[in-house]
Amino acid sequence: MNLGAYTFRRIARESLKGRWAKAIVAGIIAVWLGAFSVTIPALCEYVAVISALMLILEFVPGYFYVLLTCVVAISIFYFFIGGVVRLGHISFNLALLDRRRLRYSFLTGHLNLWWKMICARMAVLFLTLMGLVFFIIPGIIIHYSCAMTPYIIEQKPDYTISESIMASFRIMAGHRWQLFALRLSFLGWNLLGMLTLGIGFLFIIPYKTLAETVFYNEISGRADVFYGRNKINTEDEEETEE
Repeated sequence: MNLGAYTFRRIARESLKGRWAKAIVAGIIAVWLGAFSVTIPALCEYVAVISALMLILEFVPGYFYVLLTCVVAISIFYFFIGGVVRLGHISFNLALLDRRRLRYSFLTGHLNLWWKMICARMAVLFLTLMGLVFFIIPGIIIHYSCAMTPYIIEQKPDYTISESIMASFRIMAGHRWQLFALRLSFLGWNLLGMLTLGIGFLFIIPYKTLAETVFYNEISGRADVFYGRNKINTEDEEETEE
């Protein structure tokens, strides 16, 4: 599929009709559990948490050490739990896109994969940094080539980390610019989110993450299978929301 950012966003908006409230709640839970640890909303949230801790703990004896302990504890929590919550949010978005029944339990449905996600994140980070060490462009290419790794792990939990990364490389071949353009198209939305002191991100996070899920759904061929484009019947496998 050679679709553009506008089409991905349009499909996302159509899928969110009548389901915004659940999507917003799921997005809030995912952000606060560290699913998007390197995104603007997550960084804003992290700064807000640290600022609140500074005010709360200001008069506590040993203030600096208590604050440092809290910061380290939060960072470790995000590091260990954020990856599997990201998988859960992908599951939620796929159900949203497929018009299946939405359950918040999706967000914690991959806890058994926590170690695999930690290793996968570290492997992707290492590959990206290796690319950046030599030239900026190779690092960016590697980053986008690995971008679908969490989706692969969510869909194929039996894959090894290397198999998941290689699968991401394969399906992203020829599609890296599409993903870059899709993410770039949300630049204005991100600015709006910051101008509204983060309130706008309540709507932007579901919209943006679902648009990227649409992107994965199309380039991976999953849409062809699930929606019967190849005449494969999935009615017995999926539960359609009434």
